[in-house]
Amino acid sequence: MSYKSRKRKSENRKNIQLFYNLVKQSKEWAISQYGVKIDIPVFLNTKKEDSLLKNNQSGYMLSSSEDVPQKIVISKDFLEKNKTIDIQGTIKHEFLHYIGWKLDKDFDDGDEWFENQLARNLLYSNYNIFLNYALLS
Repeated sequence: MSYKSRKRKSENRKNIQLFYNLVKQSKEWAISQYGVKIDIPVFLNTKKEDSLLKNNQSGYMLSSSEDVPQKIVISKDFLEKNKTIDIQGTIKHEFLHYIGWKLDKDFDDGDEWFENQLARNLLYSNYNIFLNYALLS
C-alpha cells in the first residue's frame, strides 16, 4: 500500500471517528436541552451521488410518506471540507427537525418554532439570512 493510500485511509478513519463523536455529543445535547432522545439512525453518506444531497446540501432528515422521520443523513463531502463547529451545527440542525417532530411542533425550515430554536441555539438557518450573518460576524 502506498504512502498516499495509507494517509487517505487514516484521514478517512479520523473523519468517521469525528462524525460519530459529534453525533454522540449532539444526542446528549438533544436530551439535555429538549428532553428528546434521538432514536432514528444517523448516517454519513458515502455515496458519490445522493439525489437528496444536491446543491452542496450538508444533510437531511428523510421521512416516510406518512411524514414519520426514518433517518438523518450527513454529507461525507461536507464532513471532509468543513470545520468541526460547522459539522456539529449541521448535525444539531437536523436533530432539531426530529426534535420538533417529537414535540409536535412546526419543524420544517422556515417554520416559526424551528427558526426560533435555530436562533436560540446559534445554528445556521436555510431561511434566516440575518441569523447567518450574525453568526458569521
